[in-house]
Amino acid sequence: MKTFFVSTIILVLFAYLAICSYFYFFQRSFLYFPQPANYVKAITTHFNNGKQELSGWVINPGKIIYYYITAGMPVLLKSTLIFLADISPDYTVYLIPYRGYGNNSGDPSEEALYSDALHVYDKLRIRV
Repeated sequence: MKTFFVSTIILVLFAYLAICSYFYFFQRSFLYFPQPANYVKAITTHFNNGKQELSGWVINPGKIIYYYITAGMPVLLKSTLIFLADISPDYTVYLIPYRGYGNNSGDPSEEALYSDALHVYDKLRIRV
């Protein structure tokens, strides 16, 4: 009976460590869910951050608001474009997907997202 109990504890511990290891080594795949956005028809914009080209959409050219879009974008993009155009007719809204999302190449990471956000913000400040 004691051997069965020890064997069960070892098996449960091994399973727990295997699950934890899986989540540790594949954590990036749980953070980012890149999807293409080829079907969206809108005014497009492009930014080059070093070797990385970012593309996105522009709504209502005029004053500037910078809006960075995240996961789930293709599902909500069409309704988001319409919604933002309706509620902000006096502002320009830039929807720039993360690297690896939409039509953007590359792999998303914390450093890359900060770099892209700062680059786009700096470029938009120059335009104003």
